[in-house]
Amino acid sequence: MGMREGLEVSWLPSYGPEMRSGSAHCHVCLSKERIGSPLISHPDVLIAMNEISLRKFASQVVPGGVILYNRERLPADFALPQARVICIPASEIADKLGSTKVTNIVLMGALLEETECLLPDTAMSVLETKIKKVDLLEIDRQALAAGRNFIDSHVRVGAVSQPDGFAY
Repeated sequence: MGMREGLEVSWLPSYGPEMRSGSAHCHVCLSKERIGSPLISHPDVLIAMNEISLRKFASQVVPGGVILYNRERLPADFALPQARVICIPASEIADKLGSTKVTNIVLMGALLEETECLLPDTAMSVLETKIKKVDLLEIDRQALAAGRNFIDSHVRVGAVSQPDGFAY
C-alpha cells in the first residue's frame, strides 16, 4: 500500500519460535524519505493482537503515538503508556463477519481511519490484486469497513473542536 502511494517502505518480520502462542512481531516503516534501517526502536504505532504483545511492546511507543489493542479493554494491572490506546474487539468483529481470520483486516481498517497514514481505497486496491476468491474479498471489504466504522462510531463520537476553531 505504501509503495502504491509513492512512499519508501521497509518491513522486518520476526517469525521465530514466538509464533507458536507467543509474540511474533513485524517492524513496518513508511516514509517520504529513504529508510536507513528496518528496525524501529520507538514506533509511532503499535498494533497489539494479544496481551503478550501489548505488554512486550507498548512501552516502546513514542509519547503521543497510537496503540490499537485487540480487546474490549486493557488488562486491569496494565500501566497506561504515554501513547493513545484504542481498544477494539477486532477478533469479535471478525467473528461476527464470519471469519476470525480477518481480524488483521479489521485492525488495518481501524489503523487507516485513526492515523490516515494511507488511503482506504489503496488498501482495497491491493486486496483486490492479492485475493482471487470473490467470497474472501467480500469479507475483507467488510472487515476493512468494520474497522474504520469502529473508529468513527466508538472513538470519534461527534466533532472535535480544534485550536483554530474549526471542527473535524
